[in-house]
Amino acid sequence: MSNADAIILQYQPLLFSIAYKLTGSVPDSEDIVQDTFLKWLGIDQSKVLDVKAYLAKSVANQAINYLKSVKQTKEIAFSNWYEENISKRYEELDFNKFDLKNELEDAFSNFMKKLTPSERGVYLLKEVFQFSYADLTDIFEKKAENCRQLFSRAQKRLTENSPRFNVDPPSSKQLFEKFQAAYQNFDLQALVEKLKEDARGV
Repeated sequence: MSNADAIILQYQPLLFSIAYKLTGSVPDSEDIVQDTFLKWLGIDQSKVLDVKAYLAKSVANQAINYLKSVKQTKEIAFSNWYEENISKRYEELDFNKFDLKNELEDAFSNFMKKLTPSERGVYLLKEVFQFSYADLTDIFEKKAENCRQLFSRAQKRLTENSPRFNVDPPSSKQLFEKFQAAYQNFDLQALVEKLKEDARGV
């Protein structure tokens, strides 16, 4: 594995959490992180003294520029309150003391507040782990078309600002830990079983 590949693998979750914190959009955050890494690969990396701080500030700037471009191209009249809060959220980010685990847990809790158990089960397995709809049909015992609808609804819900559900902290932590194990070690069995249980209401 090259040094560049190792850096991307190490900092991708951190950069995504920063982008999502500012934009509130999963697909937009993924695009912003990808653009940040592409620009990173095009510079003289030997001149960067603090890689983590450089990438964190770069992705935050990318996210803010994206929000400004949305305002211009779509002629969306952001209120002064919203703009002031975007700036405040950016200024409050301490990149040198960024607690990745807590940031990811907060993002995951927000994720659970917006989706039903069936929506988050289908979305996580399809979006993060690239399960096919045939796989999802077997796991959740639903028709492929139902799984497609759940995935589509989940994508829409994640772009909305308002939470829909209260989250039980122990349950959220348990699911987050299983997600971490699946993502880092590709140990998917425990995560799949947990998502199935939640979807069935067990």
